[in-house]
Amino acid sequence: MQWSVAIFSSRKTLPTLSSSIEAILSATNEAASVVDVMVHGNQELANDVGRYIETVHSFGRARTVVRVWDDLVGDKAHAWNRYLHDILPPSEVTFFVDGYAQAMTDALKLISDGLNETPKALAASGVPAVKKSHPLLEKSVGCGRDFFSNAYPCLEPLRRTESSLQLPG
Repeated sequence: MQWSVAIFSSRKTLPTLSSSIEAILSATNEAASVVDVMVHGNQELANDVGRYIETVHSFGRARTVVRVWDDLVGDKAHAWNRYLHDILPPSEVTFFVDGYAQAMTDALKLISDGLNETPKALAASGVPAVKKSHPLLEKSVGCGRDFFSNAYPCLEPLRRTESSLQLPG
């Protein structure tokens, strides 16, 4: 099993973003993973995150590679397109996460397992467990129409078939 994770951030504080990174590192213990932190339009934050990764990533995470990218264009759609078309490593599942989201330890495995158990599914979404909108989102998850903003994974076949996909930006 191999996963890729893209964490997107521009205006988050280092403590907020580092909490998200730590949560993802805990959640990737089940799989060999590449975690790409896409900082868009905030070179100072990108530098701070790079220094933070050097100090925290050294203990016991041999199966996970963490990379920090400084995208000078301060636009999330541009950063997303850059990741999708220029950076995205080969993987079975790719997770897209906002820089404030903190994945539960078993969240990525549960979503990955759910995708593997549903052969026709090409994508899925996580639901925020702590935001005010949680009850409303939880009720609407069954409708199968929406991606929610904080975390959603896509399977490798979707990435291959939708290689021309771009977000406007």
